[in-house]
This record gives sequence, structure tokens and C-alpha cells, in this order.
Amino acid sequence: VKQASDDDDDDDDDKDFELNAPAQSSVPLVKQNATKRFLIHKAPRVLTLHLKRFQQTGRGLKKVDKHVRVPDVIDIQDYLTPDSPDRVASGRCLYRLYGLVVHSGSMGGGHYVAYTFKQRREWYYFSDSSFHASSPSNVRQQQAYIAFYEKL
Repeated sequence: VKQASDDDDDDDDDKDFELNAPAQSSVPLVKQNATKRFLIHKAPRVLTLHLKRFQQTGRGLKKVDKHVRVPDVIDIQDYLTPDSPDRVASGRCLYRLYGLVVHSGSMGGGHYVAYTFKQRREWYYFSDSSFHASSPSNVRQQQAYIAFYEKL
């Protein structure tokens, strides 16, 4: 790295440094597979999972209609940092599903609805100005866009 000086004949006044690549590197370039991982230190009271429902294509975005099974209960113990205050001796950090957001339609337009698990232990469907009870089997068939879990 060579620092530019005031007396250099360079018209680019914004240039602070000039980077010169070494002619030869003594360290060979090695490509390898890698994994990126995020861990949770403090487990939230409400866990919100946003499912990827749009895919980049050569022409823009397209909606992904693949069904993803959203479990009723999930354990995030394996995703906690080793020193997390939520790490317990039982080896479990459980969450229960209590809501879904679902998008119907296409990238050009559509409609969002919600399903929530209410106090009487029933699922309900909500859409704009109407709502009604829904069955657990109907909720499991939905193509969730966002899933809401509460900590047990």
C-alpha cells in the first residue's frame, strides 16, 4: 500500500490510498466449502420466522410456492450460544406456534391473511373484515410467509 502525497500528479483528489497487488503471493489461494451460522444469545419471548417466499431470477423476482411444514413446537436449544442464559439443563428451549401470515396471489398482486391460535385453544382465520374458526389440518396446509412462536 502506497499513500498518495500532495505533490503526486493525480487529478483524483478523493484518492487517499493507491493499492498495488503483489507480483507473487507466497500463500496459495484455496477454495473450500464454508458454513455461515448465526446463534441466539437471549431467546426472545416471541420468535418470528420469516420464510423466503420470493426468488431472484434473471428477469426479477418470482414467488416460491413450495410447501414448507411449519411444526407446532420447535426446540431452538441447538441455536443458542454456549453461554446463553436460556440454555437449560434439560437441553430444550421450546416454542409453540401461535400465528401464521399467508400470502395468496402472485408477485403482481395478492392478499395477506392470518391464522392465530387463541386462548380457547382453537385456530382462527382472519382476513380484512372477517374471521372464523379454522381446523389445525387447514392451518398445516397453508404456505406460510411468516410464523410466530411463543416461548414455553
